[in-house]
Formats: sequence, structure tokens, C-alpha cells
Amino acid sequence: MSSLPRISYARSADGVSLAFTMAGDGPALVFVPWVPFSNLRMEWQNPLLGSAFEQLARRLTLVHYDGRGTGHSQRDVTDLSLEAMVSDLEAVIDRAGLAQVSLLGQYNSCPHAIAYACLRDAPTFLASGPAAAEVPNRYRLGGDVVHHPVAPDAQPPSVR
Repeated sequence: MSSLPRISYARSADGVSLAFTMAGDGPALVFVPWVPFSNLRMEWQNPLLGSAFEQLARRLTLVHYDGRGTGHSQRDVTDLSLEAMVSDLEAVIDRAGLAQVSLLGQYNSCPHAIAYACLRDAPTFLASGPAAAEVPNRYRLGGDVVHHPVAPDAQPPSVR
């Protein structure tokens, strides 16, 4: 079983408390949480995920956080908008003191990661799953979006 790194907390612009961990040393990779389910303690204790996190932390600074309303983050929240999720991601990155990050978004966390990457010019973005195609046009500002569809016939979003 993987050892859980120390849990720290960030505060979003609307005052929501967000639990996050940091492990490893190297370029920063932020694991954007699966919404609406995340629990960093349980994910680190899962043999498959914990092993993956430990391997990533050998080469990278892995930042992992619980989304608002889930896990060890504040549970009593009402705003679950895309803007709130992007604000949460920004709060965690700022609190962690990271100047540059790469983002790992999967399935329904892809819109949050893509929006942040486009608005904040994040240098790298990895996405998987068809939800990556659901990003509103206002977040497609001309930056590159790397999209790895799960379904063979899925099409990547157009970048505007």
C-alpha cells in the first residue's frame, strides 16, 4: 500500500477549502480530480493508483487534489460550475507555489484542465476521454490541446 503524502489545503477564490498533496521532485504534474468523485487518501491507498502515483513522483512533482465537494475538500458547496473548477485548480497551483505545471485531465475533468491550460497558457496538457470534446468555445483560445480519445472513432475538438 502506498504511503499518503501530507495533506495541505488551498482556498479557492470563493472561499472553498481544497485538500491537496505533493509528492516527488521535478517538473510539476497536476492530477486534475475526477468529478464528482475524488478522494486522494483512497486513491493513494489503491494498489494500482498508488503505484502509478509513486512511479510518477520518482521523476515529477505530483500534485493531487480533491475537487470541491469531495474527499477531504470542503463538502458543503453549491457552485459546481466550470469557472469554479478552474478557480480551484488555480488556487491549488498557487498555494503549492508552482510557476509552471503540466496538467493531467481524464474523462470529466478534461474541461477544467483544458480551460485552465488555455486561459493560463499552461505549457503541457494531456487529456483522455470523450469529455475533452465538451470544452466551451470560449476556452479555445488558439493553444494546442492534446487529446487522446478513448473511442477509436472519436474526433478531437477543433482548436480556435
